[in-house]
Amino acid sequence: MADMLDISKDYVDPFDSDSIVAKFRDFRDRSKRKFADNYEKMRTDRDFLNGETQWTKADGRHVSDKRNRMILNVISNSVNSVVNQYSAYPFMWYKGEPDDDKLLDALLKRGSNSSCGSEALKNSAGLGLGVMAMGSDKDGVPCVYAINDLDRVLLDPDSTELDGADMVEAALIDYRGKRWVELNYGPEWVPDEREQNIVPARKDMVPIVTYFVLEEDGCHVYTLVNNNAIDGGVLPLERVPVVPVYGERWFDNEGDMHWGGMVAKARSIQKLVNLSVTQLAERLSLSPKPQWMGTVEAFKGLDKYYKDAGAGLNPILPYNRKSADQKDVLDPPQRFDAKVQFEDLGGIVGNLLSVMVSVTGVDAHGLIDQNTMQTA
Repeated sequence: MADMLDISKDYVDPFDSDSIVAKFRDFRDRSKRKFADNYEKMRTDRDFLNGETQWTKADGRHVSDKRNRMILNVISNSVNSVVNQYSAYPFMWYKGEPDDDKLLDALLKRGSNSSCGSEALKNSAGLGLGVMAMGSDKDGVPCVYAINDLDRVLLDPDSTELDGADMVEAALIDYRGKRWVELNYGPEWVPDEREQNIVPARKDMVPIVTYFVLEEDGCHVYTLVNNNAIDGGVLPLERVPVVPVYGERWFDNEGDMHWGGMVAKARSIQKLVNLSVTQLAERLSLSPKPQWMGTVEAFKGLDKYYKDAGAGLNPILPYNRKSADQKDVLDPPQRFDAKVQFEDLGGIVGNLLSVMVSVTGVDAHGLIDQNTMQTA
């Protein structure tokens, strides 16, 4: 297997911290350049999927921000539908060797490992890329987990395999407080405020990079903190333990890989759905309260009851049964309900959901069940 791999050319042996840091910097720059457009699109799509940018400043030309803008997040429901269906048929490991496949499949099903596929698939279906990584817990037991914040992953820019099997480099970025770094690595590992970290830092946090390099003798693991590297040993693996899960991907005329998910496909439909439910909410909120018709004498002295008749829960509305001179029996007031026109909007939303299904190829379903019910 090793002689078939594109082994990295800059392997440094024996271990040299400065050389490893330099090698990582080169890999970091190449990876970010290669995937810059993809990652920026994913950030935009992620905000849209979460509902944060489904209404923008530009929408003010049609719907003022002073109006009650509504969101009916049908894209999120479609993504969750994919994940729900996956729960019945989760990922299985296939290497072609029965004993290894059995062990690895058991690993995917054990404990919290079983949820990593769903988490990675949610990013894959919605944004076009999810990532799973293999590691070990605090007791050294192997585990598999999903990387939800994809800004914390650096992938091999030269990889083209669907599962990343041809990657020879990858990196995972974690963040810890300065005190944690001082206790676990020593005060000399805490960066100075003016010092530039090996990757962008977050406020009051120190980036800790796990850097994987595939060599002929296995997968070398390095930990990089504050521009210094620590040799983490060699894993007996024939691949980097980082697995991309792509949604829809394609290659352009230059051979560069791109990917996308449901958000990119259905963004415009989601906007139209939001416009429709906003219009419906406004019609409901502006509709007049129920009106009452009766003789003046029937209401006399009872105005306070009828003013709030459509706002409270009191079912009792008194009226004057006889005229003031007690000679005539008065008819009770009659209620007239205001009718809200919503059939047109209901039809529009229904048609939009049908278009959403056609565009994404996924029905907006709830939990998998023998009698699946449509929820959006």
